[in-house]
Amino acid sequence: MSSPEAEHHDPFSSPRAESGEFPASQTHPSQVRRGRVLVVDDEPQIGTTLRLLLEPRHEVVPVTSGKAALERLTTDGAFDVVLCDLKMPEMSGIDLYEIVAVVAPAVLDRFVFMTGGVFSAKISAFLGRVPNPCIDKPFDIAALTALIDERAAHRTDEVA
Repeated sequence: MSSPEAEHHDPFSSPRAESGEFPASQTHPSQVRRGRVLVVDDEPQIGTTLRLLLEPRHEVVPVTSGKAALERLTTDGAFDVVLCDLKMPEMSGIDLYEIVAVVAPAVLDRFVFMTGGVFSAKISAFLGRVPNPCIDKPFDIAALTALIDERAAHRTDEVA
């Protein structure tokens, strides 16, 4: 059996993604509900790049720490998607998810984890127990846009 590091990870490697829950968007961009995306990554260029690629189709709010993300999620939970890096200093994506599970559990299903492809045993175990998808960097922008479109279309405008 190969190690998680040696396996190829599909951009949407989760049971929900494999079931086709996130199909490619067939909708013209002007017909898509504009989603709100919180990007949590300690590398500022990731948030900046995603903002450039996804706007104006979706509103992108980048933050560079788990602490800043937690503040945003507890004061403004109206995000359709939370793109969260798993490996960050001070507060990892796992730590953020576990805190959000206590303080704002309605937001948990909006998390989509991001990784550079290197999985520790802790990350592998975590991804095995949560239903959230995990996407690899570099991103497949068409697949990422389809995922955000799908989530934006199925979210209500209620604030968590």
